[in-house]
Amino acid sequence: MNKILIIEDDLEINALLADFLKEKGYAVHCQYDGLHVLDFLNKEKIDLIILDIMLTGSESPAKRRMGKCRCRQPPHLQKSRILRTMFR
Repeated sequence: MNKILIIEDDLEINALLADFLKEKGYAVHCQYDGLHVLDFLNKEKIDLIILDIMLTGSESPAKRRMGKCRCRQPPHLQKSRILRTMFR
């Protein structure tokens, strides 16, 4: 089963995305800020990351690190895909 990580600080959007993806058969993990994302990613293999580019605390280490993934992905993200979103 493919694992998806949603990083979205808006609880309603996070829940809507998670519910939709779970109905489609995906294993979904949710994070609501960038504070613990890197710790989580070091423990879990994730196939897709849905990242809110307007995430509160936009200068978090996790967001800065994932923002650099276009060039060279950290080892724990090398097989993951990152989808950046912006909901208003």
